[in-house]
Amino acid sequence: MKLSSLGRIAPLCILFAAIRAFSGPDSAAASTQPYRGTAFDTERSVPAYTEEHLERFLQGRHVFTQTLYKSPDGKAIGERDLDFARFPFKPDYVFKDVRNGYEEGSLVEAADIRVHFRDSAKAPLHEKSLKVPEPCVVNGGLGLFLKENWAGLAAGKRLAFNMVVPARLDFYRFVAYLDVKRALSEKDAAGRKSQAIVIEPQSSLLRMLLPTIIMHYDVKTLRLVRYQGIVNVADAKGRSLRVQVDYPGLGP
Repeated sequence: MKLSSLGRIAPLCILFAAIRAFSGPDSAAASTQPYRGTAFDTERSVPAYTEEHLERFLQGRHVFTQTLYKSPDGKAIGERDLDFARFPFKPDYVFKDVRNGYEEGSLVEAADIRVHFRDSAKAPLHEKSLKVPEPCVVNGGLGLFLKENWAGLAAGKRLAFNMVVPARLDFYRFVAYLDVKRALSEKDAAGRKSQAIVIEPQSSLLRMLLPTIIMHYDVKTLRLVRYQGIVNVADAKGRSLRVQVDYPGLGP
């Protein structure tokens, strides 16, 4: 089964419209924001990769993020595109590993979310349409979802949501909550006051299989200071890395 032609065309039209807006007469309403992160492999205690992000905004609204992943010696590892133009928490999403052709992604189609992955450039494409109850998040949409619900998290509420996982052709129920005991010191946060948001599966079985994700946010800017957990980027054997990613100036 192939991705539908209309499904492929829709996000491209949105992206091309955004590009025209950046270069046309209304470009004053557009802006970009670059930032960088450095990932450390917490299992092997070695540098893992760097992230180079470029966010695009139209009239103050975040519409697109492109991320390039590079090895410590500067070689390309992967690339990710997040198109937030239609849905801020459910961006149309593609991640590609440029070393072996691994790919995963998702696309919102009417009431469904079509997910896909392939293990390598020569491997078959696996895909599926999912009906995901709200609230639903996809990949980088998680950060925007947490920020939108920050007041509740700061007040001690536990935030439940469904996270789409294209590599598993499925979605899982997660919960987010603030944990004051995990807050970074100002030294570790480079002088910023931060709070730690814990992300974990609601299923006790999944909690035993997946590492806890901790996202440390600057409480003034609500930009990420540090990320700890599993990521899309894999090691040479195709195993997803467990990392600590630090954002010294600005984060997602």
